[in-house]
Amino acid sequence: MSAPVDARFAEYATSGAFAIGLTRSQVASLSLINGIGGGLYSSGASLERKGLVEAISSGTAPFGAVGTEYRLTQAGTLVLELCRLAGLANGDAVVAAEIAGLHRDLEEARHQARDARERMTSVHARLQEAEFELEDARREIARAQSPVRLREEFQGRHEAEIRVRLRDPLPDLTTEPVMAGPTT
Repeated sequence: MSAPVDARFAEYATSGAFAIGLTRSQVASLSLINGIGGGLYSSGASLERKGLVEAISSGTAPFGAVGTEYRLTQAGTLVLELCRLAGLANGDAVVAAEIAGLHRDLEEARHQARDARERMTSVHARLQEAEFELEDARREIARAQSPVRLREEFQGRHEAEIRVRLRDPLPDLTTEPVMAGPTT
């Protein structure tokens, strides 16, 4: 029983003297398509013409990229293995290390964003508290300057007000470090 024939690869391989010519970007694309799964690659169309990858969908890919998504064919897997044996392809370890580095960078960016959000909330809570204090001071000044005086039993009863205050997540820090931002 013979292995199934990949029609595109068979046509490419038998159309003349058999040679597989791949550029560095095509080898890198093969390695990335294999390591990450499907993806959008600039050299995907030329790899598809050679029968090394196949289009699995068109349209919008993750993160809003537009184009065709590819995956390796059986011939593409074998050619990639030959490239690895020759030391031409990035190994899975290289791709995994790059992805791990990107994950570390993303986690660091999330941490910085969380710190910035906490500092912004702290500044906003402090500003809100200062505005409440200013409003109270203005009200006291207006009350002191007013010629109308309420009887003792009515004072304070006409002022019913609900104030929702933000909680300062950094109450122990002085204003300077909060405003300065993160120190890395």
